[in-house]
Amino acid sequence: MSATQNRRRPPLSATETVRIIARLFDRYGIDRRPDRDRSRDGEGFERVLFYAVRDGLIRLPPKRGAPSKWQGKLGLELVEAVEAYRMANPIIRKGAPRLMSLAKAIRALREQHPDKWGEYLSDDLEKRYHEAKKTWSYVNRLMVLLDRWHEKRPDIYPENS
Repeated sequence: MSATQNRRRPPLSATETVRIIARLFDRYGIDRRPDRDRSRDGEGFERVLFYAVRDGLIRLPPKRGAPSKWQGKLGLELVEAVEAYRMANPIIRKGAPRLMSLAKAIRALREQHPDKWGEYLSDDLEKRYHEAKKTWSYVNRLMVLLDRWHEKRPDIYPENS
């Protein structure tokens, strides 16, 4: 990259921002008179910015940094493996079945699948399980796996794994 491509543009001043938004209002035919919006809920601004992003006039900056591998396919596999093991091996005390503790389930998974989970420490896997569980909650997993075009679906988008 050349030095000119590497430089960042300075942020827009408030007056430049207002001018750009006013031009967007004009472009999309939305009334921008001061008395147009008595409620001041910002619905007009929201609509104009949505149209501008949709039409490619404004690009949102990309997120910085690489996503955690535990938010991708590996995290999904960990959450599903731990939950499946805990459901298949309940602990029965006083006649009532209970789920196995997370620590015991992870230790057992490491013993059963040393090629996949053996290289990680149990404490580390517990932390990563909680990190992945935030991303891959049950409802989110259903939503992603049932939607064939979802951006986080692991089998279609391998960069998330």
